[in-house]
Amino acid sequence: MDPKIAGGAVGLVIGATGYIIVKFWLLPIRNYSRLKSCLAKDIAHYENAVAQNKWNSGNKKRFKATRKAVSDLVDTYENDLPVWYKIMLRRRGESPREAQKQLMGLSDIKDASHAEKRLEMARLALAMG
Repeated sequence: MDPKIAGGAVGLVIGATGYIIVKFWLLPIRNYSRLKSCLAKDIAHYENAVAQNKWNSGNKKRFKATRKAVSDLVDTYENDLPVWYKIMLRRRGESPREAQKQLMGLSDIKDASHAEKRLEMARLALAMG
């Protein structure tokens, strides 16, 4: 076989493998991490609001963004992440579905202590401490 053809074939295989790894592994993992980071900021904001006795005052826009982010996180987890990464997340105790259950109803909570419990459960479900 001609060395140029063999080199081209090897390059094509390496390029295709790299594309598959980036497209189906790295980008979904990065997106998941970005969404999780957004949720961590939201949870910290809400915990700060509870600590300052400002729960539910001016959080309406943030509640909507949080609901969208947690829905996107669950969607990415269920549809985009590679199986091996999901297994790793389960071993760490991460459950985006459980976090979604806790965060979706935050806007309906009037009592700050109830919100604090939900935020703690969401933080634990996302393995954030």
